[in-house]
Amino acid sequence: MKRRPVVTFVAAAALLVAVVVAQYLLPRHVLQLALFDAYQRVFPREVQSRSAVIVGIDEEALAALGQWPWPRVYLAELVDAIAAAQPAAIGFDMYFPEADRTSPAAVAEAHPELSAATLAILMATPSNDSRLAASLAAAPSVIACAGFTEKLPGNSNPLLGADRIETTAPPQLQPRPPLRDFPHVLASLPQLQRAAHGQAIVNSNPDGGVVRRLPLVATVAGRTLPTLSLEMLRVAAGAPAIRIEDAANGIRVRVGDHAVMADSDGDVWIHYSRPHLIDTIPALAVLKGEAAARLRGRHVLIGFTAQGIADAIATPLGDHRAGVEAHAQLLGAVIDGQALRRPAALRWVELLLMFAAGAAMIVA
Repeated sequence: MKRRPVVTFVAAAALLVAVVVAQYLLPRHVLQLALFDAYQRVFPREVQSRSAVIVGIDEEALAALGQWPWPRVYLAELVDAIAAAQPAAIGFDMYFPEADRTSPAAVAEAHPELSAATLAILMATPSNDSRLAASLAAAPSVIACAGFTEKLPGNSNPLLGADRIETTAPPQLQPRPPLRDFPHVLASLPQLQRAAHGQAIVNSNPDGGVVRRLPLVATVAGRTLPTLSLEMLRVAAGAPAIRIEDAANGIRVRVGDHAVMADSDGDVWIHYSRPHLIDTIPALAVLKGEAAARLRGRHVLIGFTAQGIADAIATPLGDHRAGVEAHAQLLGAVIDGQALRRPAALRWVELLLMFAAGAAMIVA
């Protein structure tokens, strides 16, 4: 009977060591992510400048203008209405890899029974994609693409446009690990890529279904591209390029007057605010000219907020939001100087705290 406390102590100590080794010496483990979520709930981001605003394609807009996908003349009108308010930048959290099937020429091809005069008029009318391209060219616009590890069937548009990423590597630092790599891409039509003033990725890196990180920069189809919010900052600042600098324990990404620290693989952690603090304007209100004052000088993200078509994400705060908000949260955090960076020493602080808590339980 006297040996039982000793056996219990040894078993508890061994279990503590095993948990620590399994949970703290492996990258991004379950307990570490749970701690990150706890930090976010205790210290959510305090929204300051409200520089980021979402123009949401919601249920009201779908009821008024019809089901998605809309004819792209509607999106062109939306871009024109936003641009008229003189925003800092406009970013699409969506991409357009195929031609609009509601363009006049496509309608003519689908209805050869129409009169010859009608068919001639339809074939001579500019396409809806041309209309959207003209609006993108006239506005400080950023269009999106998505990277994939496997090739998707169907349409495959190449990435166009100039490389706007510069890399500097101080000689005293060891070569850093490569950025997150996506060999394949789903990009918009070349016509739209050429018209927009910037191109970015909209990938996220969910852990267990929770979006805590975004690839700030990544390699996509052999090219280095920034995330949507970062490219919007470049376009708004009129900067020719985004600079990636190697730094201790990661990389530093500079655009205009802003600098963001990211992990060595290019991932950045999102600092979320509490729900409903990101300004969201219905697309229909914008089209009606009712929101110009709320758009002026701000970074405008166009995305889905309607149930059924919005890519809902889970956040570390325990709620669900439209996927476009992840980009708005990162954009606002960078502008307000609130971007997250996990200190290298925090792992060891947490390790020490866990040892102390385990020791207290063993003694008890």
